[in-house]
Amino acid sequence: AGALHLIIGPVGAGKSTFARALVARRPALLLVLDDWMARLFGADPRPPSDRVGWYLERRDRCLALIWDVARGACVAGCDVVLEPGLVRRAERAALYEQIEDAGRRDDRAGVAGVSPKNASSTDWGRRSTSGTGTDVTPRA
Repeated sequence: AGALHLIIGPVGAGKSTFARALVARRPALLLVLDDWMARLFGADPRPPSDRVGWYLERRDRCLALIWDVARGACVAGCDVVLEPGLVRRAERAALYEQIEDAGRRDDRAGVAGVSPKNASSTDWGRRSTSGTGTDVTPRA
């Protein structure tokens, strides 16, 4: 199984830059929410009202597809660097639960054997070598 390297941090912390540097050092599939949003919806007209709702609906669709791609790549043996851009604690908790559930359902997903319970986004799993982000590694 491939390893899932989950990059989490505050806005402007350099998550995408760190993710790109990580992929430059070791082969992995890079999945960055902002890249998907810009490519898929960057040229779309924004509604005159409820722009937040417009954004969140598209973000959620992107995240669902990105997670499907990430999980499939891990099952296929490919390492994945995932930067989902989740700022809110509840959003991160939902992703952690999704990752943990994937590990329970399919050991090939490469994300089993970790638990985000009572942990912050920076100390869940094994810290990356630079101290930024989180590496979630597969079972041995």
